[in-house]
Amino acid sequence: MAHSRKTMLTRLGRRLRARRLHLQLPLIYTAQQMQMTRSMLHAYESGRSEPPVLTLWRMAGVLGTDCSDLLGERARNAVTEQLECFAADRMIFSVANAMRHLPARHKAVLLATSSLLAGERG
Repeated sequence: MAHSRKTMLTRLGRRLRARRLHLQLPLIYTAQQMQMTRSMLHAYESGRSEPPVLTLWRMAGVLGTDCSDLLGERARNAVTEQLECFAADRMIFSVANAMRHLPARHKAVLLATSSLLAGERG
């Protein structure tokens, strides 16, 4: 298992570097655009470090691609699942934050509706 993880990181690093070089972007400039140090980007490109999912997403954006182009099939599925969970968490936080500012009668209607919808799914 550790071998396959190392292989995945090596392949990811090669894809990151190849994409950056294809775009003719210097390491220091790319690192600044990705909001990280040059040494951190080098560690990702060399496969020594594993980027968090959101960092991977940011790197893909700077390189004008998406996560699926940087990852292999297995890793792509795992990252997609993590991104979906993150998006769901952000949506729940946004709804909870918005509800704080609603009048009590609107909160009650919204909570009753969400309970009904949850019951339909279950």
